[in-house]
Amino acid sequence: MKYNHVFPYLTIKPLLVTDDFKVELDQNGIVLIDVGRSFSNANFISFMKRIGNLIEETSAVDQKYIEDKFVLNLKTEINSDISMENEPFSVNSLRFHVERAFADLSKQPNYLALYCINASPDENGGQTIIYPMDKMYRYFSSSDLELMKRMFPISSDRKIVSQNPILNLDSKRGIEYFSYRDLGTYGTDWFVKKCGEFDDGAVKSVADKMEWVLSLYENINALKWMPHYLYIFDNKQYFHGRTEQVRANKRHLKRIRVL
Repeated sequence: MKYNHVFPYLTIKPLLVTDDFKVELDQNGIVLIDVGRSFSNANFISFMKRIGNLIEETSAVDQKYIEDKFVLNLKTEINSDISMENEPFSVNSLRFHVERAFADLSKQPNYLALYCINASPDENGGQTIIYPMDKMYRYFSSSDLELMKRMFPISSDRKIVSQNPILNLDSKRGIEYFSYRDLGTYGTDWFVKKCGEFDDGAVKSVADKMEWVLSLYENINALKWMPHYLYIFDNKQYFHGRTEQVRANKRHLKRIRVL
């Protein structure tokens, strides 16, 4: 679905770079750090190595957006000819997802860091939005959740098949999470692996419910962007996405992914 609503901003107290942000990150799954000055790429990379190994950016995106192997420049530059590959740099909304939801579990980031260089004007849209996974469970029955452990998303038009079920377990961290990306089509673009006790109707019911639950505005907040703001959030505790933007603009975030 397209998110063109204006969402309330998350209320969160900014930390300083000298604060022990890892404690709060472990407790709340998200932190905001006001770095108070421009981070060079080297400083940004060094700072993020404090919580894990960084994931190198690949050639899946235009190389002009990648710096120093680990830093992806998210700029709103593309108005037309928008493809799945260049969508992060476009005016399009981004549907809720877990970063690398369909990838091998060993390559899924635990954390994402977004550092603001320039913010988009509020009237232009482009809000970064988050949805806490712990608010999902209340809408699904125990049978629904069991089915999600055997449902593997597939997109017939984009030839994508997830390696992971929707509801997954990170055995190393000991947490359950939704390894999910909203493909924008439901009901037909799902299949169930090795669970004959569930029929097609049950699969469609859960897929439709996922669509409905992720559209509940009361569970969605936006991240308030200002230059030199750095948000770090747990990729296995929060879905993230972006609202539609009216036009190309000077919005510029830098992203690092952490294993």
